[in-house]
Amino acid sequence: MPGLYAGRPCEVDYPHATCDATPTPTNGCVAPAEPCFIVGTDLLDPQDYSSGVEAICAACCDWDAHQSSSVEGDCSAIVCQTAADCPIPIDQCVDGHCV
Repeated sequence: MPGLYAGRPCEVDYPHATCDATPTPTNGCVAPAEPCFIVGTDLLDPQDYSSGVEAICAACCDWDAHQSSSVEGDCSAIVCQTAADCPIPIDQCVDGHCV
């Protein structure tokens, strides 16, 4: 599933993303977490999937603990033309954004 992070192409395998960029979370990462891209929202809490515009976020991922963290400024809204452009399970494209 395609997407964009700050204008750069990404492939989304919900809830993870691989982008043509290096993830650089604002707050840095503390081991064992490492920089990664995730699908979240443009809300203050990128892990709150209940509302907001879907976004690709630079984050810190602790793969063994299945945890990630990010901040609002590290997220870029996913741009869409139709619902098919949005990562599953998101099924709506409203005003050019996945919601």
